[in-house]
Amino acid sequence: MLEGKAKEANDTYRQNVTMNVMPRQKNSYPRPLTGYTNSFQPIGNIVIDLEGQLWATEYRRTLDLRTGIASITYKYRDGEQMRQEYFIPAKNDAIVVRIVSSSPLSGRISFDRPAQAPLPQDYKWSADVLGNKISVEGSFVEGVSSGVLASVLVPAGKGEITTQPSDVFLRFVNATEILMLVTLDAGKAQHVPVDICQSKMAAVSSRPYEEIRNEHCLEHSNMFDRVELRIEDPVQHPQQDTTALVARAVAGEYDNALAEQVFQMGRYLMMSCNRAGRRPANLQGIWSERSDPEWDADWHFDMNIEMNHWPVNPTNLDECNPALFHQMEHFIESGKLNARNVAGCDGILFYGLGGGDGMIWSPEGGFWAGAAAWIAQHYWTHYEFTLDRDFLAGQAYPFIKQVGLFYRDWLVKNWDGKYVSGFSFSPENTPPNGFVNNAHCTMNTALVREVMRHLLEASRILDVDQELRPVWQDLHD
Repeated sequence: MLEGKAKEANDTYRQNVTMNVMPRQKNSYPRPLTGYTNSFQPIGNIVIDLEGQLWATEYRRTLDLRTGIASITYKYRDGEQMRQEYFIPAKNDAIVVRIVSSSPLSGRISFDRPAQAPLPQDYKWSADVLGNKISVEGSFVEGVSSGVLASVLVPAGKGEITTQPSDVFLRFVNATEILMLVTLDAGKAQHVPVDICQSKMAAVSSRPYEEIRNEHCLEHSNMFDRVELRIEDPVQHPQQDTTALVARAVAGEYDNALAEQVFQMGRYLMMSCNRAGRRPANLQGIWSERSDPEWDADWHFDMNIEMNHWPVNPTNLDECNPALFHQMEHFIESGKLNARNVAGCDGILFYGLGGGDGMIWSPEGGFWAGAAAWIAQHYWTHYEFTLDRDFLAGQAYPFIKQVGLFYRDWLVKNWDGKYVSGFSFSPENTPPNGFVNNAHCTMNTALVREVMRHLLEASRILDVDQELRPVWQDLHD
């Protein structure tokens, strides 16, 4: 590549680098853009079947970004009123549903997970009814076990719950108020999701609904209200209905109020995805109804996961970063193997796509060594905003150092005596010569210099690795 033989270098890459590391065979997926990694998938559906609900008037669905409560209201039959509320309190990690009707309701609640192409047997499950609870145990073909526990409560004097020995559903009769709590969990190896579901349920089911709701609203709004974007004067431009703002935008009239709403919706989505601290937001956030979503609803390191998390610190949602860091630290050991076995280097090498706890290359893509470096930016940004020295010493610096050690071995000097990455490309950008891989693209220059600058500053703050500073400085300059 350094000799200017771009075609020969790219041909050699294509001939010698294979993609036989995919967990599933790509050709088993009839839909494009799927099958590269183990897909992020739904566990299933909780189905609420209300009898006699053939039509509705004044139907309205709302999401209150400040309280984190979704609601549905409408009138049915002879003007009877229906109100449903849905929310997930971060403290309890349970789905909370409350249904209130001005007229008695009958119906049933069940669990379902329809078989989905292209792998109809990718998830097997069974459900049992235990008193007023539905318990579901399942397992994915990848070895992930799951559990769902749904508890349905009807207050005294407001209806009843019935079931038959052979039923796999709960039936409610003449109910004017229904409270449903749903807990779920999934994991591998010795993880027992059903036990964790029961533990979560025990913690939340003993509390009154209003107490759970009030605590949720307070916790959510305290976090959400840290930041407010005002482009327009709220006195001259009072709050407007989002539906109307979107309709006007479709017609070509773009209100600043819509930009304010989109800004806050982005914050709300990040809070909803990451606040629990488990998995970070993927291409679909944390929501996907398909077993084969586009690009597997994975983590694309060539900008998508970074773009998802760029607003975290600037919009005062620092608590949403640990989910990202936790996942990246799951990748470190495989990143070390990648660096050693593929590139012959120390440190870590992250590939372009990640799913579950593994990474792969896209066969259509070039050799990109910048994924871990771009993620390292988030570690440093989090330190800059929080000035958390323990985080810098325990998480940020160790991660960034692994990236630096990779570049120490990976970079070579060209004929001008400058360090370059002899094999690289800018993601989503194929140059005019048509060759995916090139010598030291601009993005690599920016990433390497940023990593070295952060290593120099962090090592001085922590007073560590003084002997490596000349190395970092040399690579930076």
